[in-house]
Amino acid sequence: MKRSILFAILFAAAAVCAQSAAGKPRSAALSKKPPETIGQKLRRLQRAAAKSNPLVNPPLMAPAAWAPGTAYKQGEIVSSGKSLYICHLPGTSAAGGSAPQDTGPGPLLDGAVTWYYYGPAPAASPAPPPVLTTTISTLEDLANAYTIPAHASSFLFSGGEPYLRYGNEYCFVAITAGASGGQCSPTGSNNAAAATFITDAPKLGIGQYAGLPSRIIVDGRYLTLSGLYATVAGNPSYYFLDFTAAGGRRTRQITLESEFNAKFWGVRVDPESKLRAPDPADHVRVIAVGDSITGGGDGFPDLPGDDWPSRVGHALGWDDVWNSAVGGTGYIAQGPGNAFPNFGQRIQDVCGHNPDLVLVFGGINDGVNSAPPQIQAAALEYFQKVRACVPGTPIIVLGAWPASTGPAPARIAVEDAVHAAVKEFHDPLTYFVPIVTDPAGSWITGTGNVSARTGVGNADRYIDPRRTHPTDAGIRYLADRITAAVENVIQQIP
Repeated sequence: MKRSILFAILFAAAAVCAQSAAGKPRSAALSKKPPETIGQKLRRLQRAAAKSNPLVNPPLMAPAAWAPGTAYKQGEIVSSGKSLYICHLPGTSAAGGSAPQDTGPGPLLDGAVTWYYYGPAPAASPAPPPVLTTTISTLEDLANAYTIPAHASSFLFSGGEPYLRYGNEYCFVAITAGASGGQCSPTGSNNAAAATFITDAPKLGIGQYAGLPSRIIVDGRYLTLSGLYATVAGNPSYYFLDFTAAGGRRTRQITLESEFNAKFWGVRVDPESKLRAPDPADHVRVIAVGDSITGGGDGFPDLPGDDWPSRVGHALGWDDVWNSAVGGTGYIAQGPGNAFPNFGQRIQDVCGHNPDLVLVFGGINDGVNSAPPQIQAAALEYFQKVRACVPGTPIIVLGAWPASTGPAPARIAVEDAVHAAVKEFHDPLTYFVPIVTDPAGSWITGTGNVSARTGVGNADRYIDPRRTHPTDAGIRYLADRITAAVENVIQQIP
């Protein structure tokens, strides 16, 4: 009896479902997933990047050990004991010297080389490294050539607008600048130009002209932390990667990370291999507008990708970070002799480039010659201009850089003026991050620097000898603080 009742119930339910489904097409019966909002996307990428990015993953190749009587270039990183050191001023190490040992703020003098402590030596990577060689060979055995510009669609170019020069190579124009005479001639800085591709090639050559240092990222790991240099100026060189003993043929995502004058030539692979650009589903473009603290000053950072916008981008999973930084500028300031465009005068750095997120960090140069009410008015006008050309795009405004003044009244006044502009703007997608007036305390404290330490505050460790810009260690510290602050902000973005 019970079984027959159960069958009757199931039959009736099936009939109702069939009748309901018959009344509408199958596609309408299925629920459609709503599109992902920018807030949801940023949070998803943040979660993924927390476990896999080149800042937390150990490099595939261990840094070379320091050696006496050796010529070093800016950005080369060596190991000594359990520590890493980065070459800031190039030269030849002392012939009869000893390896750097000091883990203090530096600088460390070694013959003609100036080193800075870079951090503890990373643990060995669990993944076997490829064999890396640099050659000027044309790599005839890698006959499948993805040249520029014929195969530009096979790459994701990030960090700025790629500019074709000499008909067969890309450099990356800083977005405030044009190109002339076949050269990239930036008004500002661009420390994060990159070309990314996906390939299953077991061997490949990445073409680049000699000049500035580069770094290679393989599946979220730096090949080596140290800067790589092409060999011969005026000729295309190749970073030749052989993965034969490191997994052989399998799909990998590879990035050549360089600076604006990258001189990217293309990639060569074997006839059976192909290249393609990454899936655009995870693409995020972030434009950071700032001054020399954002773009780099006094020779820092020493490596491409070590500017704070790039490091924040790696930490949060952003694949396309543009560094719109011009030293000496601000909401009002135009640098020495009023020779450079301020933030408002280079609004084209944001407009027309379809950013998913805009970061703005400035004000300290304005505080030199402008009063807080003027700074507030100029900042408000700038935020209004940005919103007019990128409606719906979140804007994150950072406070004032303390430099070696710490939370001095003048810096507090600048930050208060920028904060007041954000409040007056009253835009639901504009967020403010305090730095000098952070409730937990100013990010930089004390009035010293690495060459004139006072024993009070972290300025002794993070501020360069000119008492204005962060050293490499200071940039990494700043990036960590901004990363944490932005993580909090993106939880609020719808």
